[in-house]
Amino acid sequence: MTNEIVELLWKTGIKESKHKAYTEVVDKCLESIYKIKGLFDLKLAGEVEFQLNIKTEEFISPEAGPMFGVSIIDFQVKLIIDLIKLYESLYDFEVESSLDPQRLRRIVLTVSLAFCHELTHILRGHDSTVVDANLPDNRAARAAEADADFLAGMQLHKWYTGQAIGTELMEIIGLTKDMFGLPLFFKDAGFCSVLLAYFLHNNFNIDNNEYHMPNVRANILFAGIMNGALSQPEHAHFVNLTMSGYKELTNFMDKIKCDAAQLDIINSFLDVCPKEEDELLAQTSSDMDAQRKVADKTSTIWKALYSKALKHNKKMNND
Repeated sequence: MTNEIVELLWKTGIKESKHKAYTEVVDKCLESIYKIKGLFDLKLAGEVEFQLNIKTEEFISPEAGPMFGVSIIDFQVKLIIDLIKLYESLYDFEVESSLDPQRLRRIVLTVSLAFCHELTHILRGHDSTVVDANLPDNRAARAAEADADFLAGMQLHKWYTGQAIGTELMEIIGLTKDMFGLPLFFKDAGFCSVLLAYFLHNNFNIDNNEYHMPNVRANILFAGIMNGALSQPEHAHFVNLTMSGYKELTNFMDKIKCDAAQLDIINSFLDVCPKEEDELLAQTSSDMDAQRKVADKTSTIWKALYSKALKHNKKMNND
């Protein structure tokens, strides 16, 4: 895999002096993804086939969905490489000389959030059995993507602060699950909800109505993280830190001095559309609920995990 990553770096135009630093960051990101995937496999206990393919192709977009009865995620390394490039450009630093622990942590968390988005598509069974293509104006697709964004935020909280692999994941990003590490995690998670949405805005068709506007997607990712925090009373007081991380990046972009092309992208990202936000609350949320009801009945992975959760809760109650 290392040789394939180096080859991709050459193809992507990354100069040789940066290869070592880029490869180290990619390795950290993949370590987190593999850690989450490993626990996911453990939970499924072989009942449902799930496959993760790390690809070093020359395009960015991951893909998730069923194929011949197997749930598959193809996750592209180029997404990580281009995210590093964007972060360098946005903050005007060189990854090989100025990658401090916080910047590394934020890249890893952003990639983990992107992976959790794809994992949600698998969990929810977001395919033709769930997404009603007959709904007008790509409403069903927007609902599926909004569902994936929201649950991605919740998953990020669950994986990194939970009992199962939280300690190991926090170690990968240089933190601990205590009073010193958790505040940094929550602030960085808020920051990453904006960074991922801004990255998507830079790399995909902004007029594609299969998705809500990028800043709306940032709000959905952020809301998922917040919901995860609020679901655990001991984490509820970190909500303000998550908000401060979110505002840190939006405020920075609002004041940044950069070239005209980048400024146009930033302004279009920050431009708020009340009509779109109203649609999310009035229509997309309803479509999401409808899809979830179907997913509960049709997604093989969701049914397998749900049945295990019921057995676990029953055992706990009997104890």
